[in-house]
Amino acid sequence: NDGKLVATASYDRTVRLWCAESGAQLRIFRGHTFWVNSVVFSNTSRRLLTASGDETARVWDVATGNELLCLRGHTSRVFSASFSSDNQLIATGSKDNTVRLWDAQTGIKLRTLNGHTNWVMSVCFSTDNTRLASGSYDKNVRLWDLRHLRQGRLV
Repeated sequence: NDGKLVATASYDRTVRLWCAESGAQLRIFRGHTFWVNSVVFSNTSRRLLTASGDETARVWDVATGNELLCLRGHTSRVFSASFSSDNQLIATGSKDNTVRLWDAQTGIKLRTLNGHTNWVMSVCFSTDNTRLASGSYDKNVRLWDLRHLRQGRLV
């Protein structure tokens, strides 16, 4: 993102795109059926990734506002979602205590990562995409080795 756009997630189940310079609202993204907990841009700023209490994460086209993918599989609210730096993977963290990995182009679930004993509130890829950090209400941060998809070690 070149800093010209800002995206916000909302309790009203929408995501809004704003011009950072003027403050003008440019677009509203609708589709979630419960509040939206987080929103992030892809590295190219062409896509948005949202996480919602409706148990889904969604990928949106910034230019058109169209929903590109709906990631279903969590059994409770999704709090956090993140693109890998190469935009090939998506990670999501949920109230179901799991982290899930998805193919960012097809939306296919690749893996469910178990190990947390409480809600997963945040997920973040390392810049080289070899590790994923997940933070949970279980008071732990786990580092997952994505090269071998091993159990996340506690940090």
